[in-house]
Amino acid sequence: MNEPTFQVIGNEGPTVVCIGALGQGPLIWQKLWRYFESKCRIISWNLRGTQGDVKDQFRVNDHVADLESVVRREGLRSCRVITWCSGAKVGIEAVLRHPAVCESLVLCNGTYTRMRHLESLETPFERTLLELCEALGSRPGLANTMKGAMLSLLEGPKMGDRESETSRELRNMIREPFITKETALNYARQVVDYMTHDVSSAIGEVKVPVLVVSGNRDCISSPRMAEVVAGRFARGGFVEVPEANHYALYEMGTPLFKTIERFWDDPEPFLHRAKVSHFAGDRA
Repeated sequence: MNEPTFQVIGNEGPTVVCIGALGQGPLIWQKLWRYFESKCRIISWNLRGTQGDVKDQFRVNDHVADLESVVRREGLRSCRVITWCSGAKVGIEAVLRHPAVCESLVLCNGTYTRMRHLESLETPFERTLLELCEALGSRPGLANTMKGAMLSLLEGPKMGDRESETSRELRNMIREPFITKETALNYARQVVDYMTHDVSSAIGEVKVPVLVVSGNRDCISSPRMAEVVAGRFARGGFVEVPEANHYALYEMGTPLFKTIERFWDDPEPFLHRAKVSHFAGDRA
């Protein structure tokens, strides 16, 4: 496989590594970049395997290998890792393997499917998406039909109280894996691998501080699942963001970034404590 491409924002302060979702572009990170670019050196790349000339299927462990490549190329001795959505399992595996480099982990609106004994906490959205992706993987000739069904499912959850420029931008991001039947098939295969990748044992072995963030209105990935997962980390904390959905990183802005910044400055007050009291404020 070729080396992953990535971008660097800012050049001073601690290094922050952003791990996004399968098939999604960098839009979700843009407000976070603007907030932290004068305070941190930010490294971000899109998880590969959906767009472009894909000759091999990219799995969770391939994305971890990409991160390892970035760490080597940039000569990183320490970094803070932050993930969104289906970047969560990649981040968990990465910090487990490299705790000396990955000093902390923030998991925003993560998808934690197929966790042992937690299957009942998976959302209807997660179960349906997996079923659709498995069906497409077994019958790739139905790609044109199935990609429409998957896109309708992904666009279905309400993004906000009204249609806005923000929600239109997010919908454009969501559509990225469904440009062609090839990208839809690549995406479906990645989703099946991701959703069936079990990190139950890995979570119990992660020793670095972990902050699990969820929106109380997230109907894509379960806030209840996120809270339980946070409690399984040796040094885990949970923050539930009021009035936030799956796209809290983009829609909530400064209050959420301040919460993350406080965690990076001093994680101990967040660990295994009350879930709402640490949120920095209301919608910006």
